[in-house]
Amino acid sequence: NIANNLTNLGRRLEAEALYRRSREALQAAGEPLLVAQVNYGLACLRFLNGEYAAAIAELEEVRPALASVGAGPLLALADLDLAEALLAIRLYPEALTLARSAARWFAAHGVPSDRARCDLLRGIALARLGRAGHAVAALDAAERVFRTQHMQTGRATVWLARARLAQLRTRHQEAVRHALRARAVFARAGFPGRALAAGAVAAEP
Repeated sequence: NIANNLTNLGRRLEAEALYRRSREALQAAGEPLLVAQVNYGLACLRFLNGEYAAAIAELEEVRPALASVGAGPLLALADLDLAEALLAIRLYPEALTLARSAARWFAAHGVPSDRARCDLLRGIALARLGRAGHAVAALDAAERVFRTQHMQTGRATVWLARARLAQLRTRHQEAVRHALRARAVFARAGFPGRALAAGAVAAEP
């Protein structure tokens, strides 16, 4: 928990050092589930640092460990995070497969917010694969949940995905409308990087 808090505060080097110390102690104590959880935390740190290749390698390594100790929720989250990392390096079919796998678990166990994250990733991947109709359906599903859960930044992320899909379909005015909506929410919520990204999409010819 302390390492998670350090990560959320942006103190990633401290979080990594704490994770590594914890892993050594847990390995010595014979706690495979907790070791797998720590390894998952380290993989997430890699992703947050933009080290996508390392994150993918570590997530692929931790997945069988999580499965072997019956950590279903963490395995589904690992699939979701791995899908996001694959999406970042444009491995769209692989990202789509993992997002679908995670979505099935979240749907079966009643975790709507993470299921919506899966739908969002599915929508982005499908858009990049040229399957616009399926992409729209996935984004619609994600937005319905985010709206019900009152998750405005989630909705804004969907709008940004819709803007990029509209660009791919050469629907410039639609892209600008979605991007500006997303930028406004991100700016109010204190996410300047995301607001900047949405503004860049709106400004593209």
